[in-house]
Amino acid sequence: MTGRLAIKNGKYYVIISYKDEHGKNKQKWTATGLDAKNNKRAAEEVMREIIAQFKNEETPTAFMRSTTKDKLLFGDYLTQWIEIAKPNLQTSTYAGYKGKIKNIAPYFNERGITLQNIKPTDIQAYYAWLIENGKTIQACTHAHVIIRRALEIAYRTDLIPVNPAAKVEKPKSPKYEAKYYDLKQLRELFECLKGDKYELMYKMTAFYALRRSELCGMKWNSIDFEKNTLTLNSSVVQTSVNGKLLLIQKDVMKNASSKRTMPLIPEIKEALLKLKEQQDKNKAYFKNGYNQQYLDYVWVDDIGKLVNPNTVTCHFKSFLAQHGLPKIRFHELRHSCASLLIACGVSMKEIQEWLGHSAISTKQIEDSKKLFNGTIDIIKQVLGNTAFSAYDRQNHCFMNKFSGSVYDSIAIACSMFAPNDLMRYADKIREKIKDIKANDPKYSDCTYAATGSKERVIGRIMIIYNAIREIIGKNSYSGIVRTFSEQDKQSLWHDNYICSYCGQEILDIDDAEVDHILPYSHGGETVIENAQLLHRHCNREKYNRIEIESVDFEDEEN
Repeated sequence: MTGRLAIKNGKYYVIISYKDEHGKNKQKWTATGLDAKNNKRAAEEVMREIIAQFKNEETPTAFMRSTTKDKLLFGDYLTQWIEIAKPNLQTSTYAGYKGKIKNIAPYFNERGITLQNIKPTDIQAYYAWLIENGKTIQACTHAHVIIRRALEIAYRTDLIPVNPAAKVEKPKSPKYEAKYYDLKQLRELFECLKGDKYELMYKMTAFYALRRSELCGMKWNSIDFEKNTLTLNSSVVQTSVNGKLLLIQKDVMKNASSKRTMPLIPEIKEALLKLKEQQDKNKAYFKNGYNQQYLDYVWVDDIGKLVNPNTVTCHFKSFLAQHGLPKIRFHELRHSCASLLIACGVSMKEIQEWLGHSAISTKQIEDSKKLFNGTIDIIKQVLGNTAFSAYDRQNHCFMNKFSGSVYDSIAIACSMFAPNDLMRYADKIREKIKDIKANDPKYSDCTYAATGSKERVIGRIMIIYNAIREIIGKNSYSGIVRTFSEQDKQSLWHDNYICSYCGQEILDIDDAEVDHILPYSHGGETVIENAQLLHRHCNREKYNRIEIESVDFEDEEN
């Protein structure tokens, strides 16, 4: 008897060649459930296990032939059911179920409970026994899932008349209050992470609300540095097969909604490019010593070995303890991201898509709103009464009503910056955002039509974010003032609210801009004596006219 691996439809299969009782050559195909790409080592482990089972005549068909259904102990049925169900399960799910069945089966077998006579009270008694022996409600819940699923197959294949587990009340877990970091705590975490070898991994987990499997499974070909997008379409999980820990790479996500595309934040893009450059240097330095199996993956060590998912989790736990940071689980970095998005007013559907959930809980909404109130107050101080108002481009004025699409773009973008930075550059930020509302056609497209589209939600947020980053990120505070203050504008408007360009009245101060009479670039100072008040659209028209006249003048010279 021999066994070998074969690939069919992108999956690994084990082919066992043997002779039957009549001496005829036979072949048996068994599905491993593993993707063909990057899983050869795991498939070889599974193949050895299948061959060993076949040699010992422990295959489900052989067992069923030798055992009548009346005498089939329920524990033995579970042991065989998991092998029958294996082709329809993810490898990690199969390994988890099989490990738990090793603990479930002995209980029922020792009591002589067969598949035919198992009752709902037997199952309920097992859950009570687990609790009495110090097991958690979660352990009962896991056992219930397996038992009910296995008995459902027995019912559908007419081995039993009804599914007794369907009549058993599912063990209820105590309500778990998920922990998460607020904006201040996230900033403290990021500050402590500087220089840590997993700094970028933890930052991306918080920014993009990644699952551990999504983070570890990230590939370079899923990052588009030209279009500035990140697509999550692969994962890596760690599971135990026959007592050995294996890394399973999958190009199939947890569910259809888990596959998603998100914008590449500039800081993250820059850090990823540096990481890629370092990996290229490592490949050149170690040459043949560099691991060739995981070349597509983002998170590898210096010699190209894939970062172990358990290592990421354990390091996070110890890192928090070492730096005296509040204790949260690694997975709860997702909650930190979700809570801020909820508080920003982003719809539940949009957050569901961002996190890749097929369903989403609302249990954190109230806490999240309280958490975010401080940031909203800062935004109102920076942007004034029109903070969340849209701009009427036809009538050249701000609308006197709240705009949800403007709100989410500004709230989320501002939440990514420190409040003191927002206040320091308040005048520049205020005027820039008003200018975007009034004159940026891309922003208008994202806020005035089909505003619920994922692409438009992301688009409007990134326009505001990049504008603020341009001001805060590229301006070191030197005391040199280049922008007139809000107080300067109010003083000019109250003295004389006539536009210096068109000569018409400026009816609303929010429709006004203050500009230099003698341009700053020509030596003009930012003082009230060198200030003029204009309509916002007139100031834009004035600049366009200056540019055109400048071009015409140069042409005449030539």
